[in-house]
Amino acid sequence: MKETCLSLLFTYLLVFSIAAQVPNKGPVPLPTNGLLHQPPTTSLIRKPLPFKEEIRQIQSIKKAYDSLNREIRKLQESKIDSIQKDSLVNGLKIRGIKIIEHEKAMLLGLSSQTSPSSQQLKNSAIYLLSQVEKSQAAMHEAKDMVAIEKIIRQNEENLKAIFNEQLMPELEQKLGVPLSNQIKPTGATTMDYYGKGAVEELVREKISPTLTMAKAQTMVKEKSKGITNEYLRNIGNNYSKISMDSLGNIQVAEAKKSVKKFNLRESKSLKNAPFVNRTGLYFWYDPLTSFAEGIFIDLGIKYSINSQWHPYAGIIAKRQFKSQIGPVSTGEGIKGGLRFTLGKWMVQGELARSRLSVAYAPGYEHKNFDGVIWISGLGAGRSIPIGKRLQSVFFLTWDPLFKESRSISTSRFQLKIGFELNQLKKIMEEVPKNLIPTIPRPKATSEGM
Repeated sequence: MKETCLSLLFTYLLVFSIAAQVPNKGPVPLPTNGLLHQPPTTSLIRKPLPFKEEIRQIQSIKKAYDSLNREIRKLQESKIDSIQKDSLVNGLKIRGIKIIEHEKAMLLGLSSQTSPSSQQLKNSAIYLLSQVEKSQAAMHEAKDMVAIEKIIRQNEENLKAIFNEQLMPELEQKLGVPLSNQIKPTGATTMDYYGKGAVEELVREKISPTLTMAKAQTMVKEKSKGITNEYLRNIGNNYSKISMDSLGNIQVAEAKKSVKKFNLRESKSLKNAPFVNRTGLYFWYDPLTSFAEGIFIDLGIKYSINSQWHPYAGIIAKRQFKSQIGPVSTGEGIKGGLRFTLGKWMVQGELARSRLSVAYAPGYEHKNFDGVIWISGLGAGRSIPIGKRLQSVFFLTWDPLFKESRSISTSRFQLKIGFELNQLKKIMEEVPKNLIPTIPRPKATSEGM
């Protein structure tokens, strides 16, 4: 037993002495076979995009505003009756209120930011929230599409301002992206991230925030500080002053409505206009002469010396059915006149020479008349445009030369309605195209060449 213990001790000492002579190279690495990987470095860790949810909400609000603006433009261009239009306007109003409520919720989220670096953004969101609440109250009171459109446009401009001038500079600072040209949030060279697809780029998935920001910056090269031309076109011309604060809140001072002085002269001119542009046709009739009793028509041609003076000439004809009881008058003649127009209103004077035949009932034959008479007329009326060249007219005339027993009409006063073609140009251009056949040109042959 004693010998066994000594041999084991000797063996242990021998192994220990051999191991001490071998150099220490550290532990032998274990084979990984591609199953173990190194831990990710900090440079590969993707930080979440700050304010991503708020940007996503702004994207949703922007799309809603774009859709509503398209519907407003479509409704403005459509020709529908007032009852149906009121219903559609009410629908736009309800949609506008929902969009404003969505924007209000987004601003509440921004105003609740607790980060010290977001204090300026928080203050701006609180201020804009109060403006949105005013817009919400105004939308409830809006009565027509003009008021609705004005509220929508101003709200969207304010949303664009806080996004470009407050939220985006804050986002650049949080991402560590240098500000473009060291611009200030309220500077005059603020880039327009709101438009040109930059909002959509910022909320893309599976891309690092710095790359997203760099791509968004390449999409916005124009300056956005100021009032867009589209806003000016939609706001109309009834303004005298437009101002904008640091958030882009637009304030419009409407121009004082001045009473226009009455002027009998219009600025329109037909100088150098060709003959066919000055020449038109007219057809009038007297609705007081029932078609069951007869007809009284007046037709001819008119010419425009300028935009206000229009001489005209034509023929008149009256026919009454002989089965009537009482005097039956028929006749035809020629007439000429001169008209003065001011806008859609007109006054005119005319004189006609007509043959007249009046036949009384049996027993009153001594009152019959067959001869030539003079007919005059002083009248005033109004025109209603129908398209670019056609218009309908109605006017009332008074005949100073009227004689009850010898007149082509039954009253000193006469109501006339009808239609007028202001220009012959379109007719003169279309007739040759419709009547003259198109003759194909013969193909050139090599011999002819």
